[in-house]
Amino acid sequence: MTATPIGAASPTRPRRAAGLSAAASPARDAAVATAVVIGLWWTVPPEIGRPAQAGLALVVVLAVVLRHRFPRAATAVAALSTGVAWLSGATADPGVLVGWCLFAVAERQGERLAPNRIVAATAVVALLLLLTVAPGDLGGTVRWAVVTIVVLTAAWVLGVRTRRLRRETAVRVATEERLRLSRDVHDALGHSLGTIGVRAGVAAHVDTLSADELREALREIAETARCSVAELHVLLGRIRDGESAGTDLPTDLRTLARTMQRSGIDAAAEIEIDPDIDTDAVSALAAPLRTTLYRVAQEATTNVVRHSGATRCRITLTLTGPPADRWITLCVTDDGRGPGAAPPGHGLTGMEERVHAHGGTLRTGGPPGFTLTATLPATTAARDPQ
Repeated sequence: MTATPIGAASPTRPRRAAGLSAAASPARDAAVATAVVIGLWWTVPPEIGRPAQAGLALVVVLAVVLRHRFPRAATAVAALSTGVAWLSGATADPGVLVGWCLFAVAERQGERLAPNRIVAATAVVALLLLLTVAPGDLGGTVRWAVVTIVVLTAAWVLGVRTRRLRRETAVRVATEERLRLSRDVHDALGHSLGTIGVRAGVAAHVDTLSADELREALREIAETARCSVAELHVLLGRIRDGESAGTDLPTDLRTLARTMQRSGIDAAAEIEIDPDIDTDAVSALAAPLRTTLYRVAQEATTNVVRHSGATRCRITLTLTGPPADRWITLCVTDDGRGPGAAPPGHGLTGMEERVHAHGGTLRTGGPPGFTLTATLPATTAARDPQ
């Protein structure tokens, strides 16, 4: 792996997430696939023998376990193995496990509820069955085909609807954050401008103020104004609608590191990219994904400065995998007090919502120190709108 440093050396590289979403679990998938195999495969006396039946079933189970890593390949393998097993009389499975894999494809890449390719493939399979199956077996074959089509269609539709729900969730999270930040701007300016108005009014209308008292009032007004401008600058930087289009992760992570350095923390950031991936791939990521990663890093480093008591912090962004299965991982680690240093409600829920809306996972750990790791599928998030 090659590294493009933005600061000092990187900490230990975080591991990739185990699946597309927080709900993705290979162990759960293996359990479901095993139950289906026992109920719809092993209860069928095979014409090809138990060893061959077990081999085909094992291939399908492995495809289901790998469906989130390689959804298209897993679906193809499961469909081929199930089809061979059915033609050989080794299963009564009407595509349940194939549908389980197809759901992952739709959840990750599906756009239409009834894509032309699936409709055409269904028509071709139905025609082949009618032309190749013996007349005496036609009734059972048609029933199996109809049930299989229903199962696969339901799996695809549910996957697409899940994908759409995630998009809607991402939009809702962004809208809720803009509203929250708008309230923050209103509250911050209302308080500070009110204070400035009161102090200025007193200084202007009280004739008995001495020169020292007047200078003190002006100093308080100036300090309040400086603090308000600084707070407003931070809040507006987070609320700008156009910021997502111009987010430059390497530059923004460097800026976060410099902000921590001004607070006395030894901070650095680094980008890590697989050798086979273009070094411009990070900048080429879609704006919603780059914005989500920046927001998570921003919230994490703010908690480091305010609550951790840390003296050292590292930000690492890692991009791995082939174009069809690319993952991006953000890791923020410090040597502070560890979990529990920040009071409840300091952004962790918001970070989880942002990451999960893109189909990613968020993990925290420690001691020693505190580590926050967000892993998102770059290919999926790249097509999701803000």
